[in-house]
Amino acid sequence: MSLVYGKTGEALRLGPEIARGGEGVVYSIAGVNDRVAKVYLKAPTERKIAKLRAMTATPADGLAKIAAWPLDIVNEGGKVKGFVMPRLGGHEDVHELYSPKSRANSFPEADFRFITHVASNVARAFAQVHAAGYVIGDVNHAHLLVAKDARVALIDCDSFQVKAAGQTLTCDVGQGLFTPPELQGAPTFTNLERTPNHDLFGLAVVLFHLLFMGRHPFSGVWNGPGDMPIERAIREYRFAYGAGATPIGMKQPPATVSLSAFPPEIVLLFERAFGRGGQRPTAADWISPLKVLEASLQQCSAVAAHHYPNNNRACPWCEVEKQSGIRMFGQRLVAAPGQQAVDLAALWRTIDQITPPSSDPPLPSAQPWIRPPGAPTSAPKYMRIVLGLTFAAIGVVGCTASSGGVFLGILGLGACWLIWPKPPEAKVRAARVAVDQARSMWQQLEARWRREAALEAFVTLKAELLSARNELMGLPAKRAQAMAKLQRDREAHQKQLYLDRFTIKKAKISGIGPSRAVTLASFGIETAADVDYYKIIHIHGFGPALCSALVEWRRKHEANFRFNANAPVDPREIARIDNELNNRRVHLVRLMQQGPLKLNHTKQAIEGARLRLGPVMKQTWDAYQLAQAHQDAL
Repeated sequence: MSLVYGKTGEALRLGPEIARGGEGVVYSIAGVNDRVAKVYLKAPTERKIAKLRAMTATPADGLAKIAAWPLDIVNEGGKVKGFVMPRLGGHEDVHELYSPKSRANSFPEADFRFITHVASNVARAFAQVHAAGYVIGDVNHAHLLVAKDARVALIDCDSFQVKAAGQTLTCDVGQGLFTPPELQGAPTFTNLERTPNHDLFGLAVVLFHLLFMGRHPFSGVWNGPGDMPIERAIREYRFAYGAGATPIGMKQPPATVSLSAFPPEIVLLFERAFGRGGQRPTAADWISPLKVLEASLQQCSAVAAHHYPNNNRACPWCEVEKQSGIRMFGQRLVAAPGQQAVDLAALWRTIDQITPPSSDPPLPSAQPWIRPPGAPTSAPKYMRIVLGLTFAAIGVVGCTASSGGVFLGILGLGACWLIWPKPPEAKVRAARVAVDQARSMWQQLEARWRREAALEAFVTLKAELLSARNELMGLPAKRAQAMAKLQRDREAHQKQLYLDRFTIKKAKISGIGPSRAVTLASFGIETAADVDYYKIIHIHGFGPALCSALVEWRRKHEANFRFNANAPVDPREIARIDNELNNRRVHLVRLMQQGPLKLNHTKQAIEGARLRLGPVMKQTWDAYQLAQAHQDAL
């Protein structure tokens, strides 16, 4: 081919082929390192040519840094054959970063900090495209690449929607899994003018895929009748992870992290993007919350490779791993850190020599109460009650005797009424309030005493240190058991690795198209190794026929597996165990090294609290008893 640059007319010589797709072939350019040429397999349409001319006629304004942006047209004999664009090196498809299995191969070093950084870069790229006046149109993860340093790049930019010379040159393709509800069911994308708001739905889906380990936001457990494919769920706004999912019959799949595991700002953005509100969050709206999320991630104390939002009480990745049996992060093969030498016996002797505080002294409530000066006595009250009852008895007897005793009976009952104690209601209420307040103050102080001055805190800490010592002593045996299990499970592990090479999304299985493949992935079924009839049959839309087709596909691959008895245990598994045990050892050693200081501090805190609280306890108890005495005396 005699190709020339459109702007200068200079000759362009193609180098080796780099990539090939359905629309064209990408070649290197001889003598040029930072650019490549895309040559169409078929002659482009007039609208495509107009689009390329419009995109290359104006400065890229930085778009060439985040996209395979058309920089110049490639001509042959006066006809457009393709275009020149920036060369992207060292990038992988973004979907390789989504799930733990694909991430283990393409991004083994990636943790959740890396993923959130990529997510903010994706939002930044969309914001830059929209700010330049373009609409992406066909948003999907096949058009987004990620580099090892978290830089992102948009590709297939010649399909973008462009406004030029007063007309809109539309993007005539799209994928249903990223298409917003209002466009679901459109008969065609040809000549369909789209807006940035339509892109923003697809952007939110990509971001959800990243943050939720490859799950689709509209793929969940459907509790209603019939099938619920993802496209229908999108059309009906059935966001499976949202706050309103249950009333509309949806529930997120098992072994997935919940939306509430993320900060409220991120939750609100997803709810707005997938709800019925109309205007979705802009790409720029996502950037700051995602950067804040990245900065707020904290490291899990149990698994060093886990980093999670700090609004969680516990690590959500640990829970997902427990439910799924799949390691989420930490797939990179690294040597276990060197172990710091520590004399465990000497360390424990130092801990054990710290004497505990004395036994808990008895609380004032456990001792006999001695009436303080000024406390009223209830004797006058009870004397009046006894006299009153006596006069009442005389009155009753007199009234029931002969007619001569009636007068005496009336006098007796009258005297009973006069002498019976009748304190004013206001005094009774005030005394009751005083008792309630005094009791509350005593209970609060008693709880504080048990929390700060009781021996239990010292005993509990000493028991934790003893448990840490015993666990440390048992780590070598625990490693030996883990190594023995790896040896026993070698064949199963080799088969797992072999079957994981065959992904459902790339397979040709009858009845399993892109939508069903994404649904399966949302339930953690991505490769032949994951295929299990009884797991799949419970997913809506997967009946016996589809389940059997998947199982048969797995069996065909299983039949080709051969166990290599001479192959050693996977070094990644050994490294994983050594790293996990070493991380646990470091934590336990640090706990024990801090033990003497913590024990002494706890002992001093208990003894100090006893000195401070002792007199206050006595005063508060006396005040409580005094208030009770005043109430009893009324």
